[in-house]
Amino acid sequence: MKDTVISKNKSITDGGNISKEDVEPNNANMFKCSLLRNIRFNGFCVAILLFNFAFQSTMIFLPTFSATVGIKHFEAFPVVVTGIFDGLGRIISGFLFDRKCIQPYRCSIYNASICCLGFVSIAFPYIKDVIQLGSVCAVYGLFLGTGISQQSVIIIDILGADNLSYGFGILLLYQGIGTFVGPPLLGKILFIRINIFITFY
Repeated sequence: MKDTVISKNKSITDGGNISKEDVEPNNANMFKCSLLRNIRFNGFCVAILLFNFAFQSTMIFLPTFSATVGIKHFEAFPVVVTGIFDGLGRIISGFLFDRKCIQPYRCSIYNASICCLGFVSIAFPYIKDVIQLGSVCAVYGLFLGTGISQQSVIIIDILGADNLSYGFGILLLYQGIGTFVGPPLLGKILFIRINIFITFY
């Protein structure tokens, strides 16, 4: 089915009346398969799939994990700390990624942030008290905020601004797959193994 767009020659303030002449067919492609031939973009999409597979599960199981380190009355504590520093991470990374001296290295910095996020995730099973949990969650939130907020910037660096909308749509598909598969699968593993630590590996 063809999409339609209102002609640019028709003013939207003209009483809201639109004739058939003001409506033109739009045959523009809504999906660019050619973007999938870009190896860098494909690698980025797979990385984001695994990123969502992991971090969505981490955020779901953090309240349960907090009980293992002695937090009984405020099990959402690690989620709150992570959320606060997630916001700070978005602000800081947005400021840094906009600097001209940083722009040529944005992809490398983003990759390093995602790697650091993975290493921080591995540290969760070794936490012994509330202070350690808060500290790890704070660092985790900083890298998490960078990983989420700068995705569109990385798409522009890889595909260019003209392909941002197409690239971001494809990326959302990969994100959805990771989010759809990750938590249920790890929840099943947790049910079988009865070990909360395994969900962070």
